[in-house]
Amino acid sequence: MRLGASNRGTGANWPGVEPAVVADPTSELVVDGLVEVRNRFDDSWTTGFAVTAVRAEDCQIRRVTDDSPLPVWFPLEDVRPSPAA
Repeated sequence: MRLGASNRGTGANWPGVEPAVVADPTSELVVDGLVEVRNRFDDSWTTGFAVTAVRAEDCQIRRVTDDSPLPVWFPLEDVRPSPAA
């Protein structure tokens, strides 16, 4: 399976990425929604990411530039919807 834009919206998952489940209905994060991620180095916000899965306390994201999923779950307080979304 080729990882990339052709897999978005088809229900295909990346290896190691669980299917998206929105456990918190008040969450502003949606699958494939553009987000910013808190940079732990300088506490700034970095753009260029999209959500791949959301759980009650954390979410997984991918880089938009190359569709690569990041290998860790991010706490919801470290992810926010992008103003451009």
